[in-house]
Amino acid sequence: MNIDFPTGPIPFLEGRAKKYFQAKWFRLVVILLLIGMIGVINGTFQPVCSAPGDQELENKYNQTREAFFALDRSPQRGQRQQWQSLIEGFKEIYKKHPETFWGEKSMFMVGRVAYVLYQWSGMESDLDLALDHFLRFVNHYPQSVLADDALYLSAEIFLLHKKNLEKARETALFLIKTYPKGDMKKRAEELLPKLEKSSLLSEADKTDLFKEEESKEEKKAPAGTESPWKSYPQITGLRHWSTPLYTRVAVDVEGKVSYRERLLKKDPTIEKPERLYLDLYPARLALGTSPLTIQDGLLRGARIGQYNATTVRLVLDIESIKGYKIFFLENPFRLIVDVSGKEKTIPPPAEPPGKEKKLSLAQQLGLGVKRIVIDPGHGGKDKGASGRNGLHEKNLNLKIARKLAQRIKQELNLEVLLTRDSDRFIPLEERTAIANTKHADLFISIHINASPNPIAEGFETYFLNLATDEESMRVAARENATSTKRISDLQKTLKDLMLNSKIDESSRLAGHVQQNVIQALQEKFPPVKNREVKQAPFYVLIGAQMPSILVEAAFISNERECERLCQDDYLDQIVEGLLKGIEGYIKEIKLAGR
Repeated sequence: MNIDFPTGPIPFLEGRAKKYFQAKWFRLVVILLLIGMIGVINGTFQPVCSAPGDQELENKYNQTREAFFALDRSPQRGQRQQWQSLIEGFKEIYKKHPETFWGEKSMFMVGRVAYVLYQWSGMESDLDLALDHFLRFVNHYPQSVLADDALYLSAEIFLLHKKNLEKARETALFLIKTYPKGDMKKRAEELLPKLEKSSLLSEADKTDLFKEEESKEEKKAPAGTESPWKSYPQITGLRHWSTPLYTRVAVDVEGKVSYRERLLKKDPTIEKPERLYLDLYPARLALGTSPLTIQDGLLRGARIGQYNATTVRLVLDIESIKGYKIFFLENPFRLIVDVSGKEKTIPPPAEPPGKEKKLSLAQQLGLGVKRIVIDPGHGGKDKGASGRNGLHEKNLNLKIARKLAQRIKQELNLEVLLTRDSDRFIPLEERTAIANTKHADLFISIHINASPNPIAEGFETYFLNLATDEESMRVAARENATSTKRISDLQKTLKDLMLNSKIDESSRLAGHVQQNVIQALQEKFPPVKNREVKQAPFYVLIGAQMPSILVEAAFISNERECERLCQDDYLDQIVEGLLKGIEGYIKEIKLAGR
């Protein structure tokens, strides 16, 4: 069945922008006057624009708005530079003053100006800018009198320009349900018959905010995600760490969301690279969240935008990858994407002429262990466990790590890097990324244990795997800053992440470290309880591309061990055992290699 869609410039936009806004202004003025009268009667009225600088901000907004109306009527309205200047003017207002009335209206105006500009330019980038700002506007200002207008214009864009009738219908229904008293409800209801009858519905999933081609079998968000925008968790930022062989992208989220993924093949016909997209739902994009330019040989970059009323889409433009893994971390909630590349042979750097080459122990043994990353746990605002007399785990971890790094350099002649060399906070996912991006051959995370049971004592070493007992889950929960229930849920979703070729190596490294530390402590500080090697899903070990372990050196909650942790001799014996354990592991894998 054919539908008679409007063609040419949309009457709702062309040359009538001023009349439209005058109607909206009239309603706003009436509301404000009524509020003012009530305030005067109660003796509590305060001027709306009483803050210093509000008048200047209002003047700037009105000047930019009047310039928009003037340009819309002008014969020179086809000059792109003038439209761009208006967009930047409104952007400046809402970015600097997002919580003000004028910042609110300016965000809407960016969408409106971009939409009107599209009528003359025909450029998809203008249309995408308009759609992005309309959806952001509803996310940030759901109570605004313009929220239903932003939704209606979004539905109109999906219908008339994106030819995505499914999303147009979804947006229109959302408008009707969320803003039943809005003046755009009737217009949205008038759209629905066209959307229901359209024969173009089969094309609905072929375009999105970034003009990506998708499968028509794309899954929809489950029922129950259509709640008010204000309640949706916000996507607040993107971070990344990368090398030519490894990239980790972290998406910061205010609360728990779900995701679906799809890998799109390279399409030379439309000059599109291979792409990986992730839809996060229900979610809304926070103001100022910017895309990433990566250009590391694996990924070209990461783009993010408000895909529809309930979904934020992340698109990774791929240069060349071997594989990827996706998982969640909590407290705070974040989505992690690890991308790996194909191994490349990198020639060793040339030695300066005349310089005598000093071989490290690993090089003498013909091994690949050249660099070790040591991770002093916690730091900064994260004190870790605390003992008597203001003793904090974060300080002990750093002290042990520094001592161990010095001994490894001096006695094993290996390169050593610390994830932190001062009292600063580093997220757990960044610590693993540091080890991966620095191409570490071993990763050792240093911690001090604690327990509600004051008589708990001893030394234990962990490697990454599914926890097999409640005590291991408790320790992992404490180090992950989460609950044991969350650890149980994590185990169900991360099985494939932890079943990799490094588990055996990590287990052997943990065995050597555990044995040698217990032996070193027994020599000078008996008795020492051997709590054995254990396994658990520690966030800081997830995604590590090398043998990696986490040590829990004594209990700060135990009175005797807390006193010992204040003694340098005790810490030196822990370091002695760690050093001998690393050396023993290197020798073992040499023998295994033979």
